[in-house]
Amino acid sequence: MWIAIGVIALSVIMLVGPIMMVKPTPGQRALSELRSAAQKKGLRVSMVPNPIGSDPAFLANYGLARLDSGEGKPIRPWKLVRKGFEHEMHFCGQWDWADENQALPNIAAQLPELLQALPASVCAVERNRLGAGIVWSEQRKGQETDDVLELFLHTLQVLNKVKD
Repeated sequence: MWIAIGVIALSVIMLVGPIMMVKPTPGQRALSELRSAAQKKGLRVSMVPNPIGSDPAFLANYGLARLDSGEGKPIRPWKLVRKGFEHEMHFCGQWDWADENQALPNIAAQLPELLQALPASVCAVERNRLGAGIVWSEQRKGQETDDVLELFLHTLQVLNKVKD
């Protein structure tokens, strides 16, 4: 009798255990909801290598496609990365260019105000031939999801509207 109960109990555990492991954690569910909300606002979310090269290896890029068809004058690509410290040689406080490509003066003049409004968990801001993007660790720290996404949307729209 006890052997039969033991076998049944083990069978139930072996059936339920793997199912529970596949179920998303609350954190995974929150990320999924965040990314779905971003997509509903017209942002595309993709995973990109961490621009500062530390853990985690990949971060989310919240991007907005170019408003024009991409014809005509090509976009000059650039990327600003948030460094761990402020320095007078940086472009703006903790923000510095990722490589030799820098934004043209008409865009660069608008960047300090946009950068200062972004949450501390934003690691990079970029603009390329596909559009503009914000690389973010997805840590909100008390900020409402909708507020952060609206800020991102506004920032990306401004970056896409400015002509090179």
